[in-house]
Amino acid sequence: MRTDIIVTACGRNKYLRRTLRGILERTDTPHTITLLDDSEKRQGIAANILQALEMAKSDPFVLTDDDVLCPQTVPDWLERELAAMQSHPDLALLALNTPSCNYLSDRRKRQGVDGQVTRCLFVPGHFLMIWHQPLEGCTLDDLAGQSPVKNLCRWIAKEERGGVGYLTETYCWHFGVQSARTDTDISGMCVEPLDMFTLEPIGELRG
Repeated sequence: MRTDIIVTACGRNKYLRRTLRGILERTDTPHTITLLDDSEKRQGIAANILQALEMAKSDPFVLTDDDVLCPQTVPDWLERELAAMQSHPDLALLALNTPSCNYLSDRRKRQGVDGQVTRCLFVPGHFLMIWHQPLEGCTLDDLAGQSPVKNLCRWIAKEERGGVGYLTETYCWHFGVQSARTDTDISGMCVEPLDMFTLEPIGELRG
């Protein structure tokens, strides 16, 4: 079965090219890539989440932005996510860990490590693996606000639809909002020293 990977395109083409190239070169697990073009409508993350839910044919499916780079790991990141979701059937959402989530932020408060998965209150929205059923009934109003992915996590908890988490040792690189706008390097924001050694080489990312 092929897993749908939906990439939201917001007009940041130089990042989008790297995102797509990374998926194509580093993902051996069968998949289909679909672009959700939001470069003109600018409908926002909340609407993109719900639109992706309607578009995706696989269950689970993956949703990610146009400014992230998947890691070069064996087995690949997609196989790892699928395996973790199958091993933890209560999960509603599972993301990849990113260095930009390692600065002091409440979205990374730990709930404990469960095998490959770190349980948390909120997940980063990067290579976010989603089951369809737990999101049934979620509306735009439920996600509206400054942090739609965080609001989605809140809604899942409130409705008791399942757990959320990220793969503990599988890191992707997120250029970040600041980086996407100013082309600056965010690696200095890392809090955990180990993260500095699990990132992709900076030269490769900036080329």
